[in-house]
Amino acid sequence: VRAGQISHTGGYISIGAGCTSNTPAIQIDAGIYTGSTVQIHDYGCGTGNLVQINGGISTFSGSTIVRDTTGVNTPSDILVQGALAAQVVTSNNIFYRNPTVAWVNPVIDVEAANNRATIAGNRLTGLSGGSGTFIKVAVDDWHQVIGNISPGWSMSYPSTKYYGTYQDQAILTMDGGVISAGGFQVLGVP
Repeated sequence: VRAGQISHTGGYISIGAGCTSNTPAIQIDAGIYTGSTVQIHDYGCGTGNLVQINGGISTFSGSTIVRDTTGVNTPSDILVQGALAAQVVTSNNIFYRNPTVAWVNPVIDVEAANNRATIAGNRLTGLSGGSGTFIKVAVDDWHQVIGNISPGWSMSYPSTKYYGTYQDQAILTMDGGVISAGGFQVLGVP
């Protein structure tokens, strides 16, 4: 999307990433993109980011993003970069990556300042012998990263968190009537 608007709110659309070197399946430089029930699949090529956002307004919700490539240096599935003030909402998506690979690049990568990202309620295949980062946010800004589930994957957030909200998945444990969530205790719960 270079300008204008693409909107998909019903039915099903499947986009396969080309095997051309460093070519994303979807590239957004300006305009508006709204995707719902979109399946983005790399078919084992893994040479470019599946979605590359350089600016504009983008919403990905309820989609499935599949990365079949097993190469450890495979680019990110969603990359937000550039200084064009992108507004990005990525919510309630299912991401699949091979759980046995030691991945180098994050699944979702928000690189530059002046972009705003809401990354909420997404799910990633749990790791089984592999390693990697699910969400990486390089620069603190007005981001909201909350409620994402990624068993075994790490998260990478800015060391200084003044503007954004960054919440890892909470693990609830019950011990003698006390519920603990990520180091916090909820007292008085029967």
